[in-house]
Amino acid sequence: MNQKEQFVTQIAPLVLPGKLTGRRVLIVSTQQSDADVKAVQSDLQLAGATVTGQVTVEDTFVKPDNNGPLLDLASTTLNTNAIAGLPTNSNGVETSTALLAAALMDHTPTVSRQSQQEILAAYKSAGYIDYDTVPSAPAEAVVVLAGLPYTDQDASNENQNTLTMVTGFDNAGPIVLGASSTAGSGNVVSAVRSEASLSKTVSTVDNDNTLQGVLAVTLALNEQVVYGHAGHYGLASSATAALPKPQQS
Repeated sequence: MNQKEQFVTQIAPLVLPGKLTGRRVLIVSTQQSDADVKAVQSDLQLAGATVTGQVTVEDTFVKPDNNGPLLDLASTTLNTNAIAGLPTNSNGVETSTALLAAALMDHTPTVSRQSQQEILAAYKSAGYIDYDTVPSAPAEAVVVLAGLPYTDQDASNENQNTLTMVTGFDNAGPIVLGASSTAGSGNVVSAVRSEASLSKTVSTVDNDNTLQGVLAVTLALNEQVVYGHAGHYGLASSATAALPKPQQS
């Protein structure tokens, strides 16, 4: 552990308690970022948050060939679980993200527990998401942990679909997006920071694979849910600071 990590380890117990007391937070991760979940969850809980659950979005969710199957699954699921306010278009990722966000987060009207379980089970059975247990309650805010951008032959569409997913969760409530860097074509953190409207509503952290980045995620969420402010943190030149300025909750 280097000097910077030692410092973060020492200050986290001093600055985090009380920052998210009573707040209900969902963690959504991609397959590439699953290793970062435990540390983020620990800091969220240290801040007083109730982590309602953790859902992994599989790579299959953003594959362009699955656009049709995602639309079909959303349509089939909605036949037995009527949910208002979902997009009506031909984008499977957008529609499915909105459906999943309605099941996982606060939604008007409220999605019943039975509908939540059926929706999540349908997407898990189809191989689009994974989770150990059904989230305990709807979340009021979400942390999305994204991996590095895709680099295969479908990378452009996959990276755009990842951004679409982030946008869908942004539409559902306060959000912090984390990744390990801003490197690579199609990087989702870079995309958010360069997009005029998203950069004002989605907070980003570009070093969530470090202790400093993990701390930044929780403090950025505090800014979102308590103060309604989005910020951009980390090590890249597009970040405004390494960490949010601590505020009194």
